[in-house]
This record gives sequence, structure tokens and C-alpha cells, in this order.
Amino acid sequence: MDGNIVSVISSVGGAALTAYGLKDILSELYRDSAQPGVRKIGIALETILGYGTNILTFYGEKQKMLIQKRLNQYAEKLESVTDERIVPVPPELGIPIFQRLSYYATADDLANLFLELLSRASVDDTYGLVQPSFISIIERMSIDEAKILKYIAENNRINIYFSIVTAQGMAEHLQLTPPITGIEKQLILDHPKNINIYFENLISLRIIENANTFLGRDLSEYLKMEKLYGGEKYFKDKYGNSPEIIQHQAQIMIIRGSYRITSMGLKFIECCVGKKIEDSYKAWGL
Repeated sequence: MDGNIVSVISSVGGAALTAYGLKDILSELYRDSAQPGVRKIGIALETILGYGTNILTFYGEKQKMLIQKRLNQYAEKLESVTDERIVPVPPELGIPIFQRLSYYATADDLANLFLELLSRASVDDTYGLVQPSFISIIERMSIDEAKILKYIAENNRINIYFSIVTAQGMAEHLQLTPPITGIEKQLILDHPKNINIYFENLISLRIIENANTFLGRDLSEYLKMEKLYGGEKYFKDKYGNSPEIIQHQAQIMIIRGSYRITSMGLKFIECCVGKKIEDSYKAWGL
């Protein structure tokens, strides 16, 4: 392979690649032309890099180093894809992704969602999965939420169990805990106390929905999850001695339900997390 990165990529993408200042920009950001994936980057980013001067001219040195790091990660994702399957990424997708990758310095979990999205948009048989709205969805997510989606994908879970501890027998049922899922007990989150806020945000983004469905055949999974918080006996001991509970002779009970990944959420996870969930939806009592 030619030692000059500009020559390598120009030979793939044509004169349009150098017409807008690519020679000055890409040769500075991406010097290692021998690294696998460089040729593929040239094909996939042909259209985007035509806008190169508008994107990169005013970037500082730290941003340029960060972009080089992200380009290396992008090249790794394309490494196993043959040249024939690489397609040019349209500017309306590539440019906003490329710009955002210039400032996700420490948020690698979020940056990886953008990189996965970019790589899917670069391949002929996954290009159709990519939706422009996915860009704004990622922007509205926290690092912890990205970790939660990765956990859901790696565990192949369309349904996410939750339990709510309640007091029943009073004038109206009293909810004693928010929905508990056990996820913050199994992941290292930056802010585990925000777990319910994270689920509310994922619901607002239409990635998941509250199905309120008790998955009866998975009772053992509920019990295993509840044990992470102490289990049913712990809940009864903790809340059962409350004066208000004793006064009303209320019973401490656990209401079990589930969140469910939406059809759009399945596409988002496949496209941005890089994992297709193969499970099927479960109904009550099955």
C-alpha cells in the first residue's frame, strides 16, 4: 500500500476527495496508511470528507487527536468487511456523527454508539437500519444509559423484570419502592441512584416501554433479582413495622411487572450497540 495516506484514499474516492482540502486535513489526522481499514475509510467517508475544511479547520489539537483515535476505532469496525460491501455515508448522517465524535473525549460508551452507527451506515446490508433520529437519541442519553443498553443487548433481553414493594389494605395502595430491576446492582454505573430516572428517559426516547406484564414462567428470575435487595422477607421486616402499616393492618406485597424493548428500540440496539436481540416477547403466564 502506498505510504502516502492521501494517495491511498484519493485512488479510491477520486479527485473530489482532494478538492476540498482533504490533503491537508486527513494526512495530518491519519498518518498510518498501512493500518487495515484505511482503504475502506476512504470509500465510506468520500462524501463526508468533501466537507472536510468546514468540519475540521477550526478544531484544536486535542480535538484532532481525538478524531484520529475515533478514526482508528472506526477502521477496526470495518476491518472484517470486504471493500465491495462498503458504501459512501451520506452527509446528512456522516457529518453530524463526525462532528459529535470530536467532543466525546471521555464518554467512550456514548462515542461507541456513534461509531457503531457510522459503521452500520458504511455497509451495504446494514445501511437500511440507520435512522437520522438515532443521532438525536444518543445525544439525549447518559453514559450510564449506554451501559444499560449494552447490558440488555449482551444478555439478549427483550423483557426486563421489575418488582415494586407495596402496602395493600389501606384506603389506597401505597407504593413503598420504585420499580427495582437489579441492573444497577450488576453494573458499575456512575450514578446508580439514578437508575429509575434512566429508565424513565429510555421510555421517553421510545427505546423501552412499560409493559406492566408479570412474566409468570420467570418467577425464579424475579426472586433472584429481588434477592439482590434482600428479598421478600427483608421487605416485610423493613416496612412491616411502620406505625402506619400496623395501624391499617396493611400487607406488604410485591407487584411484579416488566419493561419491554420497543420495535424501534430493537433497531436502535442492533444499529448502535451492534447486537441483534434474538429473544421473543413473553406474555403473562407463559
